[in-house]
Amino acid sequence: MTKPLFLKPQACLGIVFPASPMPGDRLEESLGLLAGYGFRVARSAVERHEVHFLAGSDAERLQDLTNAFRMPGVSAVMASRGGHGCLRLLPGLDWNSLPKEKPLVGFSDLTALHLSRLSRTGLGGWHAPVASGLARLGPQARDESMADLMGRGKKKWAFQPVEAGLARGPLVGGNLTLLNALLGTGHLPSLDGAILMLEDVGERGYRLDRHLSVLGLSGRLAGLAGCVFGDFSDCGDQELVDWIIGSFASRCLPGVPVARGAPFGHGRRNLPWWYGEDAELEVWHGAAELRFLER
Repeated sequence: MTKPLFLKPQACLGIVFPASPMPGDRLEESLGLLAGYGFRVARSAVERHEVHFLAGSDAERLQDLTNAFRMPGVSAVMASRGGHGCLRLLPGLDWNSLPKEKPLVGFSDLTALHLSRLSRTGLGGWHAPVASGLARLGPQARDESMADLMGRGKKKWAFQPVEAGLARGPLVGGNLTLLNALLGTGHLPSLDGAILMLEDVGERGYRLDRHLSVLGLSGRLAGLAGCVFGDFSDCGDQELVDWIIGSFASRCLPGVPVARGAPFGHGRRNLPWWYGEDAELEVWHGAAELRFLER
């Protein structure tokens, strides 16, 4: 269990490019939004050269990330966007050499970095909108997310039930595809006693079913306390997605409380949660609730 490190007003955020490139106009719009919430931003001086779907070479993106963590005055490190490429950085990352008091902020492809850091150091981070994601959220959803990051948000979420029960444990998970990609790599932390948080985007139903089936077959869910499904944007018919989730719960998580429709992921709301944060999941007939115990 790790306690959330909230962003402080007037804090300086180090903006990094660990995955895919981001157009300059979108970056400036995102930085303007962060300034509107009272944050200052800093970027490392690493010169990057876009490589196909990557914001730079592996060496450039790794240096950009480590520079931001080591930059004096930077309080937290926020990804400019997700996309693809974070997995390529893991062999060169020495998390224990980087400052422990600076959280990483991001989601989607950043799942690889969050899980690796948690596995190697026990340190958490924010599963939260990347800088470019702020521009895509509506004003109310953006305000909600920023309030959570600053410790002023809600202490519980309400959503839909799948399997009834009560669980308490640290929050772990993120993007389903990235989590599955880490199976067997040594960069996936233990899920024993945890509440598993899952979301994804752009995956067809049969691929979601395959990812969840592989996760079930991996043996890593034997000690799981609970499971929460967030948003599955652009994954086809919602009725099919709900059936896949229900089937996974009955096949792979007998006796484990499961809920769906939580407000995080690639959809219209992406409320932050902290890796390793202690939470309580209660699922009963007709409703489900996740309570954050460290806020």
